[in-house]
Amino acid sequence: MNQPELGNYIAQLRKEKGLTQEELVELCNINVRTIQRIENGDVTPRSYTIKNILSALGKSIDDVFKSVEKKAADLPAITYNKSLLGWGMIAGVIYLILGTLNVLVSISEMYHTVLVSPSVYGVSITMEYLTLTMLLIAVAHYGKMNEQSLITNASYGAIIFLAIFYVLDYFFYSDLLDENEGLGTVLSYSSLFLYGLIYLFLAIGFFIHRDRLSELAKWTGIVGIVGGISFCLVVFFPLGMLATLAFEIMLIILLYKAWDITHKKSLDLYWFRDFLCV
Repeated sequence: MNQPELGNYIAQLRKEKGLTQEELVELCNINVRTIQRIENGDVTPRSYTIKNILSALGKSIDDVFKSVEKKAADLPAITYNKSLLGWGMIAGVIYLILGTLNVLVSISEMYHTVLVSPSVYGVSITMEYLTLTMLLIAVAHYGKMNEQSLITNASYGAIIFLAIFYVLDYFFYSDLLDENEGLGTVLSYSSLFLYGLIYLFLAIGFFIHRDRLSELAKWTGIVGIVGGISFCLVVFFPLGMLATLAFEIMLIILLYKAWDITHKKSLDLYWFRDFLCV
């Protein structure tokens, strides 16, 4: 039960008793402005204030605990690492921004328009890889907590193999493979295939466990599978870029939903501790 919910709970009890705020003030000897701010969720009341108000309304801390306990029981039993999920979401957003900029730089280079130097591009894609790694570590944690080893293993595998993809990407941008055009072509197609394979395995993990996870996880898997296959077929890589972008956004949303569940539980525990304070 968080701050606004506590205010709503007290306001509901007061109305059930047929009391006005002024009448409640007379019963518990608390300033009317304080009652108003508590019911509006504007303040964090002390435990003795809560006990005083509840007593005037014929309730006790035990009644509030039962309400909190019932609400917690309605939430999924899994407790995620909230901090890890939070950093994963932040890193994911930064990765999407960096990835979009780097794709635009790469496309411009294909048309012989150099927007940044190879060294700057190298720093940029390194940052992109590191933020993607943080996102995938959070996804691996999500898979582990849901006992989905395929998602966890595919996430860690993606971190390793994507390092190869980013190294090749830097080579292509820096024209380090121009001297051997045949090798460059082979590595270009191979890198696209590798990229697609990485996302395909990760997406399959979400799809085959869709019943245990959620409807969003199912569609995350479907979109990721489309993106992975498109990259593996190489010629459809433009479709793959759009699909994997959507897949990555959906991963961030999944992490947010998991974070939100844990956040709500943390709030409930906070208020329960506050109720027990003297």
